[in-house]
Amino acid sequence: MRPHSAVMVPGILAFATLAGGCGTAKPARDLAAYREALAATQPGIIPQPDEATRQAGIARFIEFYRVYAPEVIRRDIRAVYAEQAYFLDPFHELTGVETMERYFLRAAEPVEECTFEIEDWAENNGEHYTRWTMRLRLKNKKNEPPTETLGLTHLRFDAQGKVIFHADYWDPQYPVYDKIPLLSGMLRYVRGRIAGRE
Repeated sequence: MRPHSAVMVPGILAFATLAGGCGTAKPARDLAAYREALAATQPGIIPQPDEATRQAGIARFIEFYRVYAPEVIRRDIRAVYAEQAYFLDPFHELTGVETMERYFLRAAEPVEECTFEIEDWAENNGEHYTRWTMRLRLKNKKNEPPTETLGLTHLRFDAQGKVIFHADYWDPQYPVYDKIPLLSGMLRYVRGRIAGRE
């Protein structure tokens, strides 16, 4: 699939929420629920979409994030995600489209702009993987250049072409932890020790 530009891929919502000081969702630390969701949504257990439905689902997913705004979330989230969709990123673990909608809307509050460049998209037997570059600017940093980070998303679609499983993999150390004054100092110290500097 050709690279696409998208806005606010869900996994990065954790950054906006944490950096904006409005995070209330439960941190994703226990992998038991992740493993359960992974097993329950396996292609073959979950009926797969036909080719046209799959392509339409991918297109809806990309378009949903092209302009990240509350009105888009409210209007389209149920067309993109299945009712009992599972979502995981480095900070949050959520189940159900209603929970995801509340999280997405809350996380949008501190965001001035956020874009994703989808570098590539691969599919193998119902497993979808996309590699992306995120550029994010917060309202309280609107005069600064956007922050960039890299990530990978694992998706599964149901028979209706809706996302039933969404897991984001990205390193929150940068830019998230570097934005928190106490943690950023600790990270500089640890990095220096690892590099052999005092």
